[in-house]
Amino acid sequence: MNRIAKAAVAVAVSIAVSGAGAPAFGRAPKALMVMVDGLRADAVENMPMPTLLMLRDGKWQPGYKGCYSWTAHTLYDARPSSAANHTAIATGVTAKKTGVFNNGETPKGNYAEWPGWLARVVDAKPGVKALFTYTWDGDKGLSPHPKVLDVMAPSVENWPATPGAYDDYGRFVPDILAEAGAPDAVVCFIGTGDGGGHRSGFYPYGNDYVRNIKAVDRMIGDMLASIASRPSFKDEDWLIMVTSDHGGYGRGHGIWGGQATTIPVVVAGRNVPSGRLVGMPRNYDLAPMALAHFGVDVSPFLPSVNE
Repeated sequence: MNRIAKAAVAVAVSIAVSGAGAPAFGRAPKALMVMVDGLRADAVENMPMPTLLMLRDGKWQPGYKGCYSWTAHTLYDARPSSAANHTAIATGVTAKKTGVFNNGETPKGNYAEWPGWLARVVDAKPGVKALFTYTWDGDKGLSPHPKVLDVMAPSVENWPATPGAYDDYGRFVPDILAEAGAPDAVVCFIGTGDGGGHRSGFYPYGNDYVRNIKAVDRMIGDMLASIASRPSFKDEDWLIMVTSDHGGYGRGHGIWGGQATTIPVVVAGRNVPSGRLVGMPRNYDLAPMALAHFGVDVSPFLPSVNE
C-alpha cells in the first residue's frame, strides 16, 4: 500500500471505526452532507467563508466540535469532474468500483454492489427518512432507492446576477430542514460555485466566483440556522459534513493535480475530533463516517480507500 493510501485509511479508520462519528448517547442521529461544486481548498479562508470557518472551529452550537482539512483530495482514479466525484462522495468508493469515471455515466453506476450511504442507512434503519437534493441534471440516477426522496431543485447558479434566484434553492433546503418531520439524513449538492468559476476563473479574486462562493456559504449558514431552530434540536445529534467535487484552474477543472484536485473537508459534530485532520483525506472518506453515525456497519465499506 502506498503512502497516500495509508494516510487515507488512517483518516477513515480513526474517524469512523473509533466511534468519532457515533451518535451522542440518548440523542437521535441526524446528518447533513453538503457537496459544493467547484470549491478550491484555498478559497475557504481567502474569500472568506465564515460559516465553514465557524464549523471548522467548533463554534456552531454548544457541545459541537469541528475538524477539517485544506489538503483533502478528489478521486485518484478519475479526473476532477463532477459526476465521478459526486458518485464517490455519495457512495464512499472509487470510480473503479462504481464505474462512473466521466460526466454522463451516473445512471450506469454499479449501485447494486456499491449503493449510496443514504440507501445503506434506510435499508439498515427502516425508520430513517432520507433526502438527496441537487441542481445539476447530471446527478439524476445517482444510487436511486425507493426509500430515498430524490429531488432536483431549482438552480441558483446565476445568483446574484438573477434577482430572486437565491430564494429558489437557497431557501429550499433550509425550509425543508426546519419542518416538523424533516428528513433525518440529507445529501445536498450546491452547484453555484462552479458556475462562477467557469465564468470568471476559479480563483479567490475572480468576481463571479467570489460572489457565488459567498452565496454557498450563506446557503450553508441558512441550513444550519434552520437545524438549530428545530424544537427537537436539543434531542438530536447532528453530523455536518461539507466537501467538494473539484477545485479549478483558470476557467476549468478537468486537469490532474494542484488546485483542481485539492479541496476542503469540514466536519462538525458532538463526537468528531477537534482540529486539522492528519494525512490526505479524500472526499469519499465522509460516507463511512455518516454510516457510523447512524450505527450502520462499515466493515464492507472502509476497504474502498485502499483501491
